[in-house]
Amino acid sequence: MARFSEEELDEIRRNTDIVTLIESYGTKLKARPTPNEYVGQCPLHDDKDPSLHVNRAKGVWQCKGCGKEGDCFDWVQCAEKVSFPHSVELLKAKAVGVLAGNGAKAQFARRLESPIAATAEDHEQLFQVAKAILSASEADKVIDQPNVNDACGLRDRAMLELLYSCGIRRRELAELKLYSFDRDRKTLMITQGKGKKDRVVPVGQRALDWIERYLEEGRPKLVVDPNEQTLFLSTLGQQLEPDSLTEYVRRYVESAEIGKKGSCHMFRHTMATLMLENGADIRYIQAMLGHADLRTTQIYTQVSIRKLQQIHKLTHPAD
Repeated sequence: MARFSEEELDEIRRNTDIVTLIESYGTKLKARPTPNEYVGQCPLHDDKDPSLHVNRAKGVWQCKGCGKEGDCFDWVQCAEKVSFPHSVELLKAKAVGVLAGNGAKAQFARRLESPIAATAEDHEQLFQVAKAILSASEADKVIDQPNVNDACGLRDRAMLELLYSCGIRRRELAELKLYSFDRDRKTLMITQGKGKKDRVVPVGQRALDWIERYLEEGRPKLVVDPNEQTLFLSTLGQQLEPDSLTEYVRRYVESAEIGKKGSCHMFRHTMATLMLENGADIRYIQAMLGHADLRTTQIYTQVSIRKLQQIHKLTHPAD
């Protein structure tokens, strides 16, 4: 009989969003006024009234209609009619994007947005994201393209470093101000991001070093109005247009000769995927990217090949 450590079980609980899990079974949960509380019809029985109550923060659920309750493992056991060890394996498969060929495990993984996309649209989205991901060495090669001996080159190097470090959107990059940085705490405040939401993200030391150099050696040569607060300036001393950023980054990707095409969003995809492959919790990546819904972030679990390779090595008899 399979044995699982408490540490392993706790990690699966942390990495499983209970609301997403339950909704993958066709149940639409409605948020209640109380934070992290949801209610909906229970698919485990003929539920005429919404009797299923879910607490997202605690990762637990309770059905007042059929009397069943528990955490993510209990849900899978009830919904799939499997044993506890089998429920653990199913949730582990979800976490690394493994899709077994047939049966309940395959159906379960498919409902949870497995690497085999459910629709042609899903498949196309996966394909586009996968094409736009750089390896760490490819990212460094692109970032190394600007000529840092002039003001614009220093600016571009700092912008590339920031795109890679934080995964911010091009408009968010263009709208950064001098006061957006907290140099002591090594953080960046994104104000009025997508959805008009603010967020704070960490900035890596390498990116900070290049921003400091740009502020000292590059930006003073681009400033026209001494009162201008925009961080990254054009040669006219004005805020850069998002389309201009796209063109700048596209040219650097092309000049790096890595055999891939892309621009600003390529670094967003790359940051998320590489962090995930190196063990970051998907909820931290969600916070970094500013995604309102965890399901938007889960696309990166499907293109993160390193974990799938590790599982293959551990489980395939011919590896």
